[in-house]
Amino acid sequence: MGGLTRLKDGALGVPFEGKTLYFRPVTLHFAGGVKEDVFARAQKPLQDILENPVFDHLKSMVNAKYSRYLPLKVGLFLGQLKERHDPFYREFLNPYGDEKYGTFRLLESNETGKNGVLIVVANKGMYHAVNCPDTISGIVNDTFGRISPEDCFLTGDPIRCRVNALLCNNKKEVGLYIHPCEKEEDRAQITETLTRYISAGSA
Repeated sequence: MGGLTRLKDGALGVPFEGKTLYFRPVTLHFAGGVKEDVFARAQKPLQDILENPVFDHLKSMVNAKYSRYLPLKVGLFLGQLKERHDPFYREFLNPYGDEKYGTFRLLESNETGKNGVLIVVANKGMYHAVNCPDTISGIVNDTFGRISPEDCFLTGDPIRCRVNALLCNNKKEVGLYIHPCEKEEDRAQITETLTRYISAGSA
């Protein structure tokens, strides 16, 4: 599989099984600036978060060193740790849970209301591919367009966090491109092939 070809109209030609698929750029509307420490707004008490098995490995450390904070909201607790430069706060977050996030929506067009495959392109290379069985605009707006405090935790979605941060902090270098495609089996095959290509480090 060769590299991406940029066409005069801004579309990208992506080689796929001996032919070229065309992905068109979409326009995003950003609202407000980027925000830091989104995780610090999480409202659940620390002791409730620790009931989730995902956090089992942190219980002994919390009980030994931070037990007085157990009734505190977990966001407040982690925010205080970060302010004190205590790296333990990172243990609760996914690998991209401490990024700066923004809010955006897709400007609607004829194609964004369809099903299809969405790719995230960073510095002229593919970063991520998404199968959109729902509408493309629904996936962009509802999955990537806004990050909640809960998304930042180990129980959240690191890809969701990473894509939002990439798009909001690198507006000139990163973009979304779409390839409308109605058939589920075709979408799945395209997404799987592109994901393998990205994972191989060829992008």
